[in-house]
Amino acid sequence: MNTGKISLIIAAALVILLGVFLFMHANPKSAYAPVTKTANVTVVTKTIKDENTQNRYTIDVQYPFVNGLDAQKQNDVNGKIQMMVTKLVNDFKSSATASAQAPFVKQYNLKSGLTVRFETGQVSSKIISLQLNVSDYQAGAAHPNNYNLTFNYDVAEGKQLKISDLFKSGDYVNTLSKLATDDLLAQYKKMNLDYASFVKDGASAKAENFQEFLLKQNNLVLVFNPYQVGPGAAGTRTVTTPLSQLSTILKPQYAQ
Repeated sequence: MNTGKISLIIAAALVILLGVFLFMHANPKSAYAPVTKTANVTVVTKTIKDENTQNRYTIDVQYPFVNGLDAQKQNDVNGKIQMMVTKLVNDFKSSATASAQAPFVKQYNLKSGLTVRFETGQVSSKIISLQLNVSDYQAGAAHPNNYNLTFNYDVAEGKQLKISDLFKSGDYVNTLSKLATDDLLAQYKKMNLDYASFVKDGASAKAENFQEFLLKQNNLVLVFNPYQVGPGAAGTRTVTTPLSQLSTILKPQYAQ
C-alpha cells in the first residue's frame, strides 16, 4: 500500500474519532444513559349511556379511565374500575327491569334512572384514589338511593387498597372511631342538629364503618354514606385527617 493511501486512511479515521468525540460531549445523556421521563398520570372520562323503553330505564354513567402507568398496572387499575362500574350497571338493570313490571309503574309511565359521576382524590405514579358518586332511582320509589364508592390503588405494590392496608395493626379502628366521632359531632353541633345516636353506631370502632375512604392531598378522607352517621337528609358526611396526625400508626409508605 502506498504512502498516499495510508495517509488518507489515517485522516479518515481521525475524522471519525473526532465526530464521535464531539457527539458524546454534545449529547452526554444519549451517549451514556437513556433519558428517564417522569410519568404523566392522567384520568379521562368514559361514558355509558343507555335507554330502554320496554324496561323503563335510562343510564347516564361517567367513570374514570387512568392513563400514564405502565401497561400491566394500567390494565389492572382500569380493569378493576370497569368491574365496579359493570356491577353497578348490571345490578341497576336487574332491579329496574323488575320495577317496570309493577302495574302502577306502567299506569303512570314511571321510569328508573342510574346516574354516576366521579371525583379524584389523588392521581399520581404512587397512588390512584377515586370516588364514584351514584344516584340510583327505581321507578315508584319515593326518592333515589344516593351513595358513594371509593377506589384506592397502590401503584408500587400493584394492588387495590383496603383501609386496613394503610395501618400497622388492627388497632387503627379505635383511633379512626375517636377522630370521626369527635369531628362528626362538631359538624352537627354547628348545624344545631343532634344525631349523636347515628354517629355512635355508624362511626363505632368496627372496620366495616371505615371502608369508604380517599387519600387526598396528604390527608385521609373518611367517607360516610347517607344513613350511616345521620338520617338521609344529612347526606354524605366526610371527615378529613392529616396523614401526619396518623403517622405513628400508618405504614411508612402511607405516612406522607
